[in-house]
Amino acid sequence: MKHIPLKDLTPHLHVDRNINPNISIEISDTALTALKSKAVKIKLHTPPLLDRLDDFKLSFSGGRGHYVFILCEDGASVTIAPGVTGQYTFNLWDKGEAKIGQDTTSNGVRIICNNSLFTCGQDCMFSDDVIVQSSDQHGLVDLATGDILNNGFRHLALEDHVWIGRRSTLMPGITVGAGSVVAIGAVVTRDVPTHTVVAGVPAQVIRTGITWTRDLYSLDDYSSAQVSLPTNDA
Repeated sequence: MKHIPLKDLTPHLHVDRNINPNISIEISDTALTALKSKAVKIKLHTPPLLDRLDDFKLSFSGGRGHYVFILCEDGASVTIAPGVTGQYTFNLWDKGEAKIGQDTTSNGVRIICNNSLFTCGQDCMFSDDVIVQSSDQHGLVDLATGDILNNGFRHLALEDHVWIGRRSTLMPGITVGAGSVVAIGAVVTRDVPTHTVVAGVPAQVIRTGITWTRDLYSLDDYSSAQVSLPTNDA
């Protein structure tokens, strides 16, 4: 991995002018080659009212794809593991952290982190128009006390080999277990057990004892390892 200042990468990525050009990102040799060849596109944006951004940590080993980082405050951090491909948009505030695991793919996910952590395991799959809402973005006020009820640190987690369906939403604080599937349009508000399909608003368990494979007609390595096939042993 190499640490390279943004100012030395600007011919190959887009960086808004109010982002400190001396911020360094950590990037693998393979990812750097892909960036220079335009197989990887990285854009760093800030909202119009932010005067300057001086602190952002990015460790990038990803592959072919389009990665957009909307940096709303200093202090955010993102890690992209090797083999990650696809389209990702990150909306990040102070203490917002996201980690995308090896060989994960996306057709279009928006990940929102504000005083929160999102962790995605290995070999996950996001369909398009997915929202990962790892934290709330506005305060919920108790009228009796004046307390803000929803501004504590949150962690939203996907374990390995999770499939998130089209136009689904993951809400703060939940965990989706390994090998599970979130169906199209679902809103997930509570934990999903391993090897389970959930669907609906709010999402409910509709089937257990399953996993999924990327190919419609054959098992992949993960599903093959999970299936209990009968043997001829007596």
